[in-house]
Amino acid sequence: MAIVLEEANRLVGRAAVLAAAGDHPYVRMNTDREAVTGYQTERTVVWFNHGPSGATACAVGDARRSARLFAELAASDHLADVRWLHLPRVDGQALAPHLRPTRQDDWDFLWTRTPSPPVPGEERVVP
Repeated sequence: MAIVLEEANRLVGRAAVLAAAGDHPYVRMNTDREAVTGYQTERTVVWFNHGPSGATACAVGDARRSARLFAELAASDHLADVRWLHLPRVDGQALAPHLRPTRQDDWDFLWTRTPSPPVPGEERVVP
């Protein structure tokens, strides 16, 4: 099933992107300006942000649907100035039919709403 860009809900501004993503912590961390725009489909939110490392495009939700949506956005020249593309973790084989990155790195974004319990010896740690 193809994602039709015209059928995606266009998001304008940080508040709209945050609301569409359910105030996801990763979105909060990567939407620091009001100039953020994005798109929402059934199980995916993608957005564009301009930060210190240049234009980035990010996504939360279903990785394959994100890749298909980014492929459509690239075909319609929406990704022309994007330097970094941050997708949910996806296997390179699943990505290949939609996007062909020159480099793919995997990393994890972790967060907590409560402090970690004390660890013996941590008081000796200094900057």
